[in-house]
Amino acid sequence: MKSKFVLAQLDQKGWPEENLANAEKAVAEAVERYQPDMMIFPECFISHFPTGTGQSAWELRRRWMVPL
Repeated sequence: MKSKFVLAQLDQKGWPEENLANAEKAVAEAVERYQPDMMIFPECFISHFPTGTGQSAWELRRRWMVPL
């Protein structure tokens, strides 16, 4: 059995809702073009940090995050 994977490299905008809308468009296009079995997005794609955010912003956020 063969599987087809599509790797998506999309810019994150810093707004998860906008990122999700862009992902939905990308999925629809990939299904039409390639009929993949799985589509893979960058690990930080749905984050609140836009592309190009410096490491200091990540450190600041980590300090504010409270484990559940």
